[in-house]
Amino acid sequence: YECLSYTWGQSAPSRVLWLDDNMITISDNLHSALFSLQLEDQPRLLWVDFVCINQMDLQERNSQVQLMYDIFSTAKKVVAYLGHEADGSERIPELLARICAAHELTLNDANLKKMHCMPWALSPCGLPTSEDASWEVLRKFLSRPWFFRVWILQEALAARKMDIMCGTWLASADFIFSALVI
Repeated sequence: YECLSYTWGQSAPSRVLWLDDNMITISDNLHSALFSLQLEDQPRLLWVDFVCINQMDLQERNSQVQLMYDIFSTAKKVVAYLGHEADGSERIPELLARICAAHELTLNDANLKKMHCMPWALSPCGLPTSEDASWEVLRKFLSRPWFFRVWILQEALAARKMDIMCGTWLASADFIFSALVI
């Protein structure tokens, strides 16, 4: 199985999900995540907190919280769903790839290493200039609610493998976090 890491969103649950003969009302964001994660040619087994834990039973919710690390660490993969593409977020994978490439370049080029790719020297490093709109796109991407959820740290640390999905694109969390650390 795979685990879904996501935010419930601001809206009250209003979308209907049928599991066998049981109807569950879910949030728009969870509906979008499940729709985006569907595989065309095969079923996908997902563990989703809102679906797998009886949200009306406080005792069950509390006992399940104790199992979260085990649930996420046992999963084949964790997929973090950040929501629809918006505010240029479709450009994020390319920008992060450029950041990683620039880092490699500065490690291997003595002249660029001396400059430390300061804001005035971003272009020689292969990065957009400091005035480029790409940096605002990255800021908005990193301002998404998922990055501020307390539970993501546990989910990310427990995961054997983690992918991050935003709209239609999917990238390895290792790739994204490596670029952000640089």
